[in-house]
Amino acid sequence: MVKFSVIIPVYNRADLIQPTLESVVNQSTQPYEIIICDDGSTDGTPGVIRSLLDPSGIRYKILEIRNSGPSRARKTAVESARGDWYLFLDSDDIWDKDYIESVQNIITRYHPDCVATDFRIWERNSKRFLCESKFATAPEQFWTSEAQRIEDGVIITKPVLFKKALSFQPVFQSALACCKETYLKSGGITLDNRTLKSEDAHFTRKLFFYGTFVFQMSAKVTIVIHGANRSCADKDSIDFPGKLYGRVKILEMMRDIGEIERAFGVELKQEIANSKLVLFDQYYWYARFKEACLIFPDLDYRKIRPKIMMKYVLSRLKSCRQAKKAPPDSGG
Repeated sequence: MVKFSVIIPVYNRADLIQPTLESVVNQSTQPYEIIICDDGSTDGTPGVIRSLLDPSGIRYKILEIRNSGPSRARKTAVESARGDWYLFLDSDDIWDKDYIESVQNIITRYHPDCVATDFRIWERNSKRFLCESKFATAPEQFWTSEAQRIEDGVIITKPVLFKKALSFQPVFQSALACCKETYLKSGGITLDNRTLKSEDAHFTRKLFFYGTFVFQMSAKVTIVIHGANRSCADKDSIDFPGKLYGRVKILEMMRDIGEIERAFGVELKQEIANSKLVLFDQYYWYARFKEACLIFPDLDYRKIRPKIMMKYVLSRLKSCRQAKKAPPDSGG
């Protein structure tokens, strides 16, 4: 039997975490342990967790740290885990009852380094699904080119997945399982910059390079979005440029890893250039003209078309107007 450690970072989720923990406690295959890292909650979250987990009989541990962001909390939890596989789960998402059982079956049958499961996206406020299957939104060739089809799944070997995932990110933390050996080989979670909106992608992209994945095509995870985490969901988020900026910075960090740069340096350079172009365009449409002007010199000159140049000129003019309208600094 696989010893699964469930890794949950949590911050001020006293009113949301019950369905999440119940989805773990009610699994058809029980985890070896649940490791929760409380990221400095101020709403009594640890007490709520204890009241929910004490009756379950499942081994669990609550670690408490100063507020440092979800990546630092995940890393802290992993460092305390004693299982040989890590199941990551955010504190507002929900697993189907047979999620752990399905992951265990895949591990027993195919012996992968990681397992990624398809997921739905549920909007809590409007009580509707924004997406019934994340995997169904992938480019068609993602699941057919350089991939091995298996029963209800696809195997993509290392490091092919890294290149394929430059254009489509199929993994979300709450639907990710990783063996301890591959976690350590990849360097694990090292980025804990709480201001970088795509910080979790730094870890998953390293796994794409160092680990062979089985992708479970049945959706067995529900990602729950709401006001506090809306930015993870779609381009309508007011923080979509922040997500794109995080993507650019993380791709640049991938380029700084020698093994990855030697294998995919050309592809990374191309994707970074494309991403910066998209980021410039989004800065413009979100009226963040100063930031559009700052990133413009980093654009690949071969990709600058007349329309892009016109947006840059308008951004210069509009950023000057915004600066004039800004209230004076009151000083100290």
